Amino acid sequence: MYTVLIVDDESIQREYLRALIPGLDPRFVVAGEAADGEEALAWLEGHEADVLVTDIKMPGMNGLALCRIAYERYSNMRRVILTGHEEFEYVREALIYKAEQYLLKPPARESVRLLFAGLAEELERERSEALALRGLQSLSEEGRMQVGRRLLQALIAGAQAEVGSLFPLAYRMKIPLFEGEGLLLLLVIDDSSLRDKGVAPQETSLFY
Repeated sequence: MYTVLIVDDESIQREYLRALIPGLDPRFVVAGEAADGEEALAWLEGHEADVLVTDIKMPGMNGLALCRIAYERYSNMRRVILTGHEEFEYVREALIYKAEQYLLKPPARESVRLLFAGLAEELERERSEALALRGLQSLSEEGRMQVGRRLLQALIAGAQAEVGSLFPLAYRMKIPLFEGEGLLLLLVIDDSSLRDKGVAPQETSLFY
């Protein structure tokens, strides 16, 4: 379940979105509402939201200023701007501050559905990666060494597919493969391995 904070000075618009968003995508629940940016920031001091949906023009702190502050303080929170056609210049500036999406007012049902479906996929992927990282960090030292050994073996063997899967893993686990003043490798080369790699018989002597 993902939480949404709705910020709009029009109560009827907040009520509409409060009913519409979870009705179109039950993975989302509206956890809070605010009438302007200052009220929204006060709410965020004691609560968390996965998605911020804010009108761009409001009395007091507007949506643009709110997005700017939210970007600095809550960088993982998705930001969605509500705007009219005549306000698109404001939207361009808002996009600089990571308002990843915008909805034209009044927001159409299909536009809202598609937008939140995409946000749910992003949030799910982000949570899965965070869980995987926590699992990696809890691995024993022996497990870390095994990953390091497999990566080195794949590098030496030229197994590009395995290197491609193991290198991000080693990076996340902060495995120091090449730290220190040098690296000592003991290579055992045999003719059959060279032939498997496509080396011509008359060229095998180059590897000894």
